[in-house]
Amino acid sequence: MLPLLIGLGVLIGGVILVATWDELITSLRQFTIELEKAWQKNASEMPESVRYIGEKIIRGGVKIIRILHKVSFKENGRKIEKTMKTFETEEYQVPDHILRRLEGKQSADITKPMELELEM
Repeated sequence: MLPLLIGLGVLIGGVILVATWDELITSLRQFTIELEKAWQKNASEMPESVRYIGEKIIRGGVKIIRILHKVSFKENGRKIEKTMKTFETEEYQVPDHILRRLEGKQSADITKPMELELEM
């Protein structure tokens, strides 16, 4: 009886996880962004060993969110895989209209303009 209850619990948990996956990933992503901002603001006041461990944790969290933010689905009989990617580039490689959006900011969401530019 106990294995049946455990199996049922895992099944129900899996269904709930699948049903709320996008919300979960969005929440984790927001949490990671806020955590990273708070860390950057306060990291200079911490001892070097704490900063080192904190940087590892923040980077690990960002990597996990990137991996988790990969969605596969079927549309019109075709399998589609959608991922969120982050790239690091030199400033001279960034188009002027995007640099203007970044003026005075550390980061900016350029998803919509890039989707329009790439006709996605």
